[in-house]
Amino acid sequence: MAELPAQVEGLRGRLRDLERELDRTRAQLAGGQVEALLGRTREVAGAPVLAARVEAPNQDTLARLGDSLRDRLRSGVILLGAVVNERPALLAIVTPDLVARGLKAGALLGATAGILGGRGGGRPDRAQGGGGDPARLDAALAAAADFVRQGLRTED
Repeated sequence: MAELPAQVEGLRGRLRDLERELDRTRAQLAGGQVEALLGRTREVAGAPVLAARVEAPNQDTLARLGDSLRDRLRSGVILLGAVVNERPALLAIVTPDLVARGLKAGALLGATAGILGGRGGGRPDRAQGGGGDPARLDAALAAAADFVRQGLRTED
């Protein structure tokens, strides 16, 4: 019985190690999606737009994937959607050059999360949120192009 606390502490340490390894593996998997996703970027009103459903087990992984895409894209609008814990989650990123042209990630997120019966918010360059209807995730992602087209219409 005296060794029980030491065994518990040993198991806790092993669990922490496994959680770190799982996080690294998730990051690697998300990184593997970047190249394939970049190939799905399309031009809308003169701006690169990437709106895609991705595999992400949690919001943190979704955020890391979005950051990797933003860093590679350099200029554009990114809207990522995933089903996390059976609920749709969204991440919107707008690069500073397009924020200066009037596009706001929070407005994009609000418009698309509304399709899901949800909401969200954030800064002009980054917003996140979700909704309650995962069946409408693809429709929400498809709305990104119209949002960008309307937001940049005055530029055309």
